[in-house]
Formats: sequence, C-alpha cells, structure tokens
Amino acid sequence: MVSKDADDSPELLNDLLVQVGRRDAEAFRKLYAATAPRLLGAALRIVRRRELAEDTLHDAFLRVWWHADHYDPAKGAAIGWMITILRNSAINHLRKAGRERVVASLDADEDGDLLERIDAVPGVSAADRLSLVHCLGQLEPLHRRCLVMAFADGWSHEELAERLGQPLGTVKSWIRRSLARLRTCLDA
Repeated sequence: MVSKDADDSPELLNDLLVQVGRRDAEAFRKLYAATAPRLLGAALRIVRRRELAEDTLHDAFLRVWWHADHYDPAKGAAIGWMITILRNSAINHLRKAGRERVVASLDADEDGDLLERIDAVPGVSAADRLSLVHCLGQLEPLHRRCLVMAFADGWSHEELAERLGQPLGTVKSWIRRSLARLRTCLDA
C-alpha cells in the first residue's frame, strides 16, 4: 500500500485552500507546490497540448487565488474544487483555440474541415452527421460558416457580427433562415 505524502493530504489541501481564501500568499505557494503536477496532468488529458495545458493551469490558479474565499470544505475536497476550476479553464482554452482555427478557416474561405468540426458536436450519430454535412452543403457558404461557427464552435451572434463586420440583426437572420433550410432538408 502506498502511503500518502503528508504534504498533499486532503485535510492539508482543504486547510491551505481556506487560508488562500484569506489571501495567504504562503499558503498559496504551498497549495501550488502540492497540486500543480496533478492539475497539469489533468489539463494535459483535456487539452492534449503542453503549452495549452500550461496556460490552462496558469489561468486555473489565478481563479483559485481570486475565488478561494468561496470554497467550503463541508461541500467537498479542495482538489475536487480545483479540478472543476481547471476543467472549466481548459474548456475555455479549447473554445478559444477552436475559434482561432475557425477564423483562419474563414479567412481562407475553406470548408474542408466541416465534417471534422461537426464530429466535435456531441450527440450526433455518423449517419446524421453525413446528412447534416449534405444539407449544410446546400446553404450559402457564408451562412453555412455562421451556422457552424455558432453551433459547433460556440461563437455568439455578437462575436460573429463583429468578426464578419455585419449588423447583429443580419447575422441572426442568416442563422435563423439557415436553420429553417437545414430543418427542411433534414426532414426530406
């Protein structure tokens, strides 16, 4: 049986996190030393790129510092609370990285990665995915990109309007009409 190092016992981590909530910099340093390797490993499993995992870890620890006063040991272990923060940070980094990739695709006027981007949408079967790609192919290229960027990549209508230099109402209309055309095509 492997014994736990006293420096990373759940009780100690809970106490350190409570102290961090009181803005104790030394407790933060100890908490970082005790948890950073484990959290970096978790970040690597989520984002799969070292530099992105390191950015995720940095952002997560900033959030831990600023929000530790909200931690309640009675509701769960410190490491679980921190992993939740890390996971949310990782998802934000993945979305941002996806948006940057989409902007490059938009600038290059390419739809070659459409199937790959739809693969990332949860809950879509392989048969539905093929039908969806076929029906998306029936849409105007710019309208199709707006729809995919909104639903597969998570862009807001406001972000799309700003990126495309179009009025917000225009982008909303494109998406609404594209969804109606897509629904008609998929029902056929």
